[in-house]
Amino acid sequence: MSNLHKLKRFTLISIMSFVLLFTTVKVYAPSDDAWAGLWTYKNTIIVEYSNELNNYYSSNDDNTQIHYTSTSTKVDYRFNYTGSGYQEDLYEAALKDPETYQYETIILSGEYAYSELNFSMPNIQYRENVIINIDTSGELYDYKLFHFDNIEFYTLVWTHIYNPGEIIINENKDIQNTSRISNRLEPLLYKVASDEKLYNFTGTFTCYTPYGINNGDIMTIEINIGFNPFTSLNLYASHSQTENGYDNIKIYHVYTWKYGTTGIITDSNALDFPGEDNGINIPIIILTGILGTSAALAALSSQYKEDPKSKFKLYIQKDFGSAIRYNKPPVTVYARIAEIKEDGSEIDRLDLTENIKITSGGAPIDIGDTAVSSNYKGALVSAQATERQDNPVEGIVTFTYTGEGGYFQNDLKFRLVGKPYIEHERIEKGSGTVLVNMILGDSLTYELYFKPMDFVDIPEVTILGEDEVYATLEKIDEQGYKAILVNKSTTGDTKKQVTIQIKSETENELAESEIVVVLYPEGISVDATFDDQKHLIVRTEENEDGSVLDPKIKPTRLKVTLAILDQTSSKPKAIICDMKEVDIVIDNLTGEDSIAQNLKSTFKYQVNTELKDEGIFYIEPQVTLPELEDAKPYILQTSIHCSYKGETYDKSITIKLIGEKPTPLDNWDEEHRLLIRAIQRYGLSSNGHAKELIRSAKHRTATELCMIRRAIIMESAYYYTKEGQEFRDLEEKLAKLEFVFSVIKWFGDQAFSYLVTFYGPGAMADAFLSPLKDYVTELIGEIGAKIYWGEEINFKAVNLFAAIESGIENAIINIITGDEPPTPKK
Repeated sequence: MSNLHKLKRFTLISIMSFVLLFTTVKVYAPSDDAWAGLWTYKNTIIVEYSNELNNYYSSNDDNTQIHYTSTSTKVDYRFNYTGSGYQEDLYEAALKDPETYQYETIILSGEYAYSELNFSMPNIQYRENVIINIDTSGELYDYKLFHFDNIEFYTLVWTHIYNPGEIIINENKDIQNTSRISNRLEPLLYKVASDEKLYNFTGTFTCYTPYGINNGDIMTIEINIGFNPFTSLNLYASHSQTENGYDNIKIYHVYTWKYGTTGIITDSNALDFPGEDNGINIPIIILTGILGTSAALAALSSQYKEDPKSKFKLYIQKDFGSAIRYNKPPVTVYARIAEIKEDGSEIDRLDLTENIKITSGGAPIDIGDTAVSSNYKGALVSAQATERQDNPVEGIVTFTYTGEGGYFQNDLKFRLVGKPYIEHERIEKGSGTVLVNMILGDSLTYELYFKPMDFVDIPEVTILGEDEVYATLEKIDEQGYKAILVNKSTTGDTKKQVTIQIKSETENELAESEIVVVLYPEGISVDATFDDQKHLIVRTEENEDGSVLDPKIKPTRLKVTLAILDQTSSKPKAIICDMKEVDIVIDNLTGEDSIAQNLKSTFKYQVNTELKDEGIFYIEPQVTLPELEDAKPYILQTSIHCSYKGETYDKSITIKLIGEKPTPLDNWDEEHRLLIRAIQRYGLSSNGHAKELIRSAKHRTATELCMIRRAIIMESAYYYTKEGQEFRDLEEKLAKLEFVFSVIKWFGDQAFSYLVTFYGPGAMADAFLSPLKDYVTELIGEIGAKIYWGEEINFKAVNLFAAIESGIENAIINIITGDEPPTPKK
């Protein structure tokens, strides 16, 4: 006989014996108000091995790994294949012709399956022989499977009865106590399995509560979650016995049995809307202490003897929803007890209502004044948050009635809320942004779960999309919504960003949030600074505003992203590749025209790859390029190549180099500094003529210094942009400049000597000509330099004219004061 048949036979015999044992007290099919006793919730035990699994994988080379997290109501269960692919090149063909390749082993790198299973909490108390309902749901919410496509995640539920005593935990962290009787809830199990196209489920496990035999008997409701070991052979063939012992999770809800009652506890959730609830039945035994409807009513009062089938209910009433807001004025909750006659008519029982106690179920709920008003007992309820702490999200208000047979307690659960907000399923790590990545023109539909949180009343929720991303809402449960985003964009080569607005509001509350949709070009995209012609800008000027720790020339940052369309799973989606898994190559700069060809050898730079795992690169120029005002721009080209999982992607980009432009200034100190910087920057510090120019700079005007600097920049520009063999020696140019400016200076001195000879020495020469010597020389220097360089002369800007006005003014003052006016020598 199989073990399963033995178990069924044992179960049947046990149940029959159990029924015979209790036949004399007639409790097998109890009435609504009569029972043998109660199962009361004690605690929850979770048996799981997530830490053991993590330790095992850290010390063992295993490429089929499972990980999970678990609470009393939810398990997130994940499978990952971490090994390399095998015959991945046959994958596409196998999809089209599975029969031909059915005996071929094809493994995709990075296969995975992620599931989430949810369970409701059982009731706080159960009578014997009443239905236990465990609501459950599951979803295979993300997966990429081929070789491991028979992975299944399952859940099933049992009840176990143990003798009185304490629960003992064995060395495997499981319950050691021997079960007296076990029973599996219906149905047999729920599961998610990709090969059977079972991607999600919702359902309810049900069974009847067993009878207790002894006070103190223990019942556990066991929720069991794990892999199906019979179908996941591809996985289990690679799993060790150690892993097999760790891949199962058990959640035990523990109850104890007591005959009769001294108190009954129920729990309920506050309604989401204002008004009175449907009421909760109060057993007659609580009111009278006597079992049985007729006897109980006879004991109450003579006025009820004519109607032995009356029932009693506790009602809760409020004028708000299911939430109490922290640190706000108190709200009022009301309770009443009513008698329900057999014909359905209702009588308020103020004599019973007056005995209701309204208390706090624990911090942070505070109960203020209580009073009887009309047919209700009312109380002021508030919640106080503790600063700089995680405050509870639920609070309990307890309504208790105590009668002859014990007490009846209803723990009413409220949501405790702060400022309303919208909670999203996926938040981008480090930024707090809800981010959805799409590919331009992929025409796919993307879904995101969210729910409005901390609203006192039920809010109205709206979503506003854009032309390129159409947005709608789907309500999927009491609080949750699904944002459905349809990509309506067209293909392109420039990344775009779209913001989807979500608004949740009531008459007095408002919360807003955004979903940021990033639309990537398919393949390689580059984030950097581009001009209007889509040239990537690389600046080569010195970083004059930087600190001593900053680089001499500020590097140009570019971020490389690889976006591909993943169609290996049932739901195609955009994948923004982890750049650590991408091999990136950036070609050397090149070009077609003569300037670009010369820059290939003369422009020195390097590419910094320290952050390549993030896709970030820096182009670091080693020299400053000179650039003339109207000269042809420096345009070069490069290509970026990305290799990812056997595929190579390419992108060509043009780069515009920005050099230093000569900008004449009138300030002598500034021009002197710029000249020295230019000589040093272009490698002329050791040149003899350059040194002479620096030494004689004090005898030059600002304009002369600017002209010399411009000559250096022009000749350097010629070096970088012309063929090397045509390069004109800068030493010769500097020597020529020295000669030319010496001649200009000589002409200035000769001109002044002529003026002195014409006017002769005397007061006029002292008052007018002497201050003009430097100005006249500068005038000839400025004009001579501009004539030499072929530049336009602005006579109004020459310092000589201001000096002449000043000189004439000085002469007039001498005349007014009575001094002898200067007279030109005849």
